[in-house]
Amino acid sequence: MNNHWLGRIITIVLAIAAPLLISIVIGVDIAHANSLQALTYGVACIAVVGIEQRRRGSSAVASGLVPTPRSAVLSLLGAGWAIGVLALILLLAFVLGGRLHVLAEPSFSLTGLSTIVLFAIGEEVVFRGTLLEALHERFGAPAAVITTSILFALAHAGNPSASLVSTINVALAGIALGAAVVTTSSLWMAIGFHIVWNVVLSSVFGVVSGMDLGLAVTELNTSSLSNTVRPWIEGSFGIEEGYATTVLLPLSMIALLRRAPYDPFVRAARFRRTFSS
Repeated sequence: MNNHWLGRIITIVLAIAAPLLISIVIGVDIAHANSLQALTYGVACIAVVGIEQRRRGSSAVASGLVPTPRSAVLSLLGAGWAIGVLALILLLAFVLGGRLHVLAEPSFSLTGLSTIVLFAIGEEVVFRGTLLEALHERFGAPAAVITTSILFALAHAGNPSASLVSTINVALAGIALGAAVVTTSSLWMAIGFHIVWNVVLSSVFGVVSGMDLGLAVTELNTSSLSNTVRPWIEGSFGIEEGYATTVLLPLSMIALLRRAPYDPFVRAARFRRTFSS
């Protein structure tokens, strides 16, 4: 049995640890924290592609990150998936008495938008493009999806206002995105979902994963809802703490992934790699 799966994990850990180690040595204040995180994710993306490029009989396409003719379709499918779930949650909020308020001083900026996009791609590369693929190769898809989903949830457990429900919902999101990667053999459906989910939460709902990322144009106001009803929509962590998210994420995953297309270019590249090995 080869150890490519272990090498993949070690490589990505080193790629992530290097910028962090540099920051400790030279000292990085909070104002530069986002730049450091962006650097970390950038290095991770390069590492993931490089790992596949260097494997015997493999190519960069096998990483699932290098765009192929099918990537745009998968990205749009993921984006539509996120919009559909969020639209249903917003509709439920309206039916129950919630309202969207336009902010007097919107904070939307291109810099903030680019940061969110990069972070969404980076998280997909780290959790689904590296850890999931490595564990999938060694232990199979179910173990890989479950393990990375737990790690994904734990990575968000330290966010402001995180709770048991929000952690469970982030784990469910990890399962949904992991299943999308396994089903399509590509990162692009998960990336499309993740980008749109974070951008819409930040700009429309006002909070993403317990944080205000400075992109809000509107915000969801559920203060008129009773304490019995409001948890179905959101909590201090945002709608990712709502029971509606708990229900809709797995249901939408089951409905969508049964017919989701796969990327034949990535599968062909991985088949050639396996055959060469």
